[in-house]
Amino acid sequence: MKWVLVIGVSFSLIISLVVCISTSRCYNVDVYAFIIAVLTLLVTLLIGFQIYNAIEVNKKLNEMQRIAAKAAYKENERYNHTTIAVVYYITAIDYYKRQNISEKTVDGLFCCIEEALKGKFQFPIDMAISYMLDNMPRNNFFIRKSKKEIYMRILYKINNDRVQELITKIDLAYES
Repeated sequence: MKWVLVIGVSFSLIISLVVCISTSRCYNVDVYAFIIAVLTLLVTLLIGFQIYNAIEVNKKLNEMQRIAAKAAYKENERYNHTTIAVVYYITAIDYYKRQNISEKTVDGLFCCIEEALKGKFQFPIDMAISYMLDNMPRNNFFIRKSKKEIYMRILYKINNDRVQELITKIDLAYES
């Protein structure tokens, strides 16, 4: 499109100059009409080119907005997993602090770990593991027999120094 415009503008200018030079002594009304027509054509081509550029810029901006929205959605999704993991953590701690229900607490902390594994940050995992190891004594650490294997699979996905310690604690836990 740009080359068509450049060729059209060049052609219009050349014709305008040729007509002006060839009729420099004769000031005929038809010559002026021809020059005005060529210049009008030139202006029309320039306006058309500007409209074409405005449409192209608008298409590129829409594409950039779509890509930015997609990237923002993916980034927010990572943060959402972390937020949900923290909510699981707080809920699990609440079970233990208010009701001293270790089974629900452990289940909530493992929900926290699972959700944090989907996200970007490691800190909810570290908090959940630390809470189970440091704040829940062995004599009050109950786990359902059906959940032990699920918890072990989750723990094997984690890269943390204290995971092995938690695996041992779960192996020795009371089963209900």
